Amino acid sequence: SALEPSSIIKNIRDFFGGVIVYHEPEARISGENIPETEITAISKMCEAYNTSKEDYLMLKEALQNSKISVEDYISAANKGKCSVSPETAEKLYGKHINVSATKFDTFHRCKFRFFCKYGLGAKRIDAADFNVLQRGTIVHFVLENVILEYGKALGQLTRTECDNLTEKYIDAYFAGVEGFSDIVNARMKYLIGKITLIIKDVVYHIAREFSQSDFTPQYCELGIGKNKTISDVIVDFADGGKISINGSIDRVDTWNGYLRVIDYKTGTKNFRLSDVLVGLNLQMLIYLYCVVRGDNNTLSNLKPAGVLYMPSKRERDNTQLTMNGLLLEQAEVYSAMEKDNEGEFIPKHETDKSGNTKGSTYISGETFETLFDHIEKLLKNMGEEALTGDSAALPVDTSGSPSCKYCDYYSVCCIENGEHIKVPTLKNSEVIAKIKGEE
Repeated sequence: SALEPSSIIKNIRDFFGGVIVYHEPEARISGENIPETEITAISKMCEAYNTSKEDYLMLKEALQNSKISVEDYISAANKGKCSVSPETAEKLYGKHINVSATKFDTFHRCKFRFFCKYGLGAKRIDAADFNVLQRGTIVHFVLENVILEYGKALGQLTRTECDNLTEKYIDAYFAGVEGFSDIVNARMKYLIGKITLIIKDVVYHIAREFSQSDFTPQYCELGIGKNKTISDVIVDFADGGKISINGSIDRVDTWNGYLRVIDYKTGTKNFRLSDVLVGLNLQMLIYLYCVVRGDNNTLSNLKPAGVLYMPSKRERDNTQLTMNGLLLEQAEVYSAMEKDNEGEFIPKHETDKSGNTKGSTYISGETFETLFDHIEKLLKNMGEEALTGDSAALPVDTSGSPSCKYCDYYSVCCIENGEHIKVPTLKNSEVIAKIKGEE
């Protein structure tokens, strides 16, 4: 409906009669949409660089006598090839590079975005805004405090008690927002009510999970890095370089010598092992790696039970709250998470007629170790590649997550509709084989 013609246009056409309407932008240049100025012609030429070779060559020829340096624009449009010298790269990032899971993901999604954001510190200019209704922040605040107060005992509360507890911490959240009482209005109250209903469902779902699970929440917002509970994990790479990880884990649960990492997601997030090949969507595995292989922490002697995304959004049928991720294929471990194996809290464990595990959720302990080795390799490669100065705009798209869709630097990378790397969908066995170098 947003693309329907305005009623004003319809009225003008009806009044004058016989009016021809042209729609812009057209896919190709024709007699009706020829650029009228040099600057719009150059813009069209750059846009056509990756979409229409005929239009590009036609406009390039038409602009031969232009006072504007067309060659500079053509050079900029040349597939986003950008780099700085190794000396400059070292000044930008340092010999000891500190990375979070977000930085790690950004680097592997697009080096140009990493260069702009973390090298240059370039930021999009936004209008000043005071948004107190950031659902992700509210969800994290409520879930952290609810679990800190009750822990596994949350599973003993009734639905009414869970709802009252949720309201208590939502009130506490807004009470901590300075000046909130001065800006609250009817619309804001309505939106808060909607958010409250969603979080009530999530809290009660967690309570029901705790009531039947053997795993116990051990930490909320567990810090990783210097002077944090989990000391920063440092990986050495070529020429004396070092790369270290810092961040915060939403929740860590433990049971009988095993631990799992939980990450709250307000949007839709599905774990795919294929993404791991190219260094994407590794946040939870990086955190698990830091806990298990890090030094000087009380959790490093525990074995990995898995990583799970916890949805914190309510679908229309209220059923889409099952966590998804990667879990240890060991009956006693996944049974400790969900006794009945119904797929209500974690993905259901199923086998085919031959006894082979179905789906892509469950892997062996040996495979976890293989993934940890792969993470170390990716960290070393990231340090070495960052310090070469390569900052090419060569975005990587995963299933349902196009790299350029929400990028702040899409208007300056100049690749327009150029080629992207697309991560293929592979079976777990194929991914592990590639990581091991068997394929």
